[in-house]
Amino acid sequence: MNMKVKLSILGSNSVGKAIGKIFERYRIDVIFYDRDRTVLNALAAEGYRVSSDLAEAVKHSNISFICVSPTVRTGGFDSSDVEEVYSKIIGISKEEYHLIVFKSVLSPKFLELLLAEHRANNSNYGICMNFEIFVTNSLFAVADKGIYCVYTPPFSK
Repeated sequence: MNMKVKLSILGSNSVGKAIGKIFERYRIDVIFYDRDRTVLNALAAEGYRVSSDLAEAVKHSNISFICVSPTVRTGGFDSSDVEEVYSKIIGISKEEYHLIVFKSVLSPKFLELLLAEHRANNSNYGICMNFEIFVTNSLFAVADKGIYCVYTPPFSK
C-alpha cells in the first residue's frame, strides 16, 4: 500500500515555516499549526493551508514536525512548551501510524524520559529527532546535523 505523505508543522514561526515551505515545493501536503493567529494569517495570505486546531492538524497528517522553541523562563532551559505539544499529540486518537519529528531543541533529560515512556506505552506513534550535536546513551545515538529515527514501528511487548 502506498500512503501519501501529509505533514503537520506544529509551531510555524521561522523554523517551522521554512521546513513546511520546503516540503510544499516538493508537492507534499502540509498543514501549518500555531497558537499565534497572526502567524497563521500571514501563511494563509501566502496561500498555505493552516489550522488553529492542533487536533485537526495532526488528524490530517501522518507526520508531525514539532518546531516549538524552548524558552528560558527561570534563567534556565525550559522545554515545557515542547513537552506540552508532544503530550497533546499522543493524546489524539489515530488508527494509522503517525511519526513525530522533533525539530525543537530538547534537553537530554527530557529525551531520556520521553523515550522510556514511549517505549513502555507501545503506542501507534514513532519518534524521530534532529540534532546538531552528538548525543548517546542507552536509548539513542545520533550524529552531527543528521536526522535519525530512534525507531519507527512501536516496540513489541
